[in-house]
Amino acid sequence: MEPDFKLYAHIAAYELGLDRASRGLKAAPKEHVIEAACTSSRINLSDFLGKSRKREIVTARILAALYLRKNNGLRLMEIGQIIGGKDHCTVLHYQKQYANLTHWRDPDLISAREKFFNQLKEINNDYICIL
Repeated sequence: MEPDFKLYAHIAAYELGLDRASRGLKAAPKEHVIEAACTSSRINLSDFLGKSRKREIVTARILAALYLRKNNGLRLMEIGQIIGGKDHCTVLHYQKQYANLTHWRDPDLISAREKFFNQLKEINNDYICIL
């Protein structure tokens, strides 16, 4: 009999949720997420919200979008509006890009993610730092 990996994933997610609650961690508000993404990437807010497709700017948007999706439970359309009036398909594309880059262990993305989390912790140490 093979193990039920979906069941284990649900149990792990449930336990993680309990662990977050027991430690008093909370999701960062959208303003702090955007601030952390901009500061950690050394870009200004107008670039973050603009139409630029430079790698460092898109990486900041990806991290902010995924954080808002996973930890704040926002819908794709809401996230798109928050990160500069983007389409929900753009946010979905960001999720796929992130999955692809983490699969190949992209060093730039890993470094950007660490800087993003460190910046969130500087704003408030009680924020969830999981993607």
